[in-house]
Amino acid sequence: MGNTNNRQTPWESSSLVGDFYFTGEGVVSAKNQTPQVTEPTGNSKVDEAEQQLSSERQRVQEEKNQLEEERRKLEQEKKRKEAEEQSQALEQEKSRLKAEREKLEAERLAMASRPKQESVTTGGASYTDTVTGMEFVKLPNGVYMGKYVVTNAQYRKFKPSHDSKDYKGNS
Repeated sequence: MGNTNNRQTPWESSSLVGDFYFTGEGVVSAKNQTPQVTEPTGNSKVDEAEQQLSSERQRVQEEKNQLEEERRKLEQEKKRKEAEEQSQALEQEKSRLKAEREKLEAERLAMASRPKQESVTTGGASYTDTVTGMEFVKLPNGVYMGKYVVTNAQYRKFKPSHDSKDYKGNS
């Protein structure tokens, strides 16, 4: 470097190890190149086994996909059948309730068309039978009782010990 005024010339390197270039583009040295790995051609049985294994894996994956698709279809069919059964049961229940409602409506109309009965607790009304001429009085429990007039003399014939002047109610 002394002859070049402390400048390095392109064909010299200041280190003993390393790459140097003369001019133009750089070239990678051979020691930095990684060797290309080539597959050995003598192992054809291994290659065949690997190909069979990969084709077997692919076939198994296809079968798995088919089974998943069938399972999905079966689940959809099951859900559809359950929905049909539920809708049929709901329709039956709906028709049963409709029939029951119609029956109750008919009973309600029949009860509405009946004449109203007098209250059971009311009493005292009377009527006279046109055939016999007897007078009947309605009691509070809804029963009619015949109304008769009996004199003391008539009652004494029935019960001779009766005295109408007995105020104690023992007669």
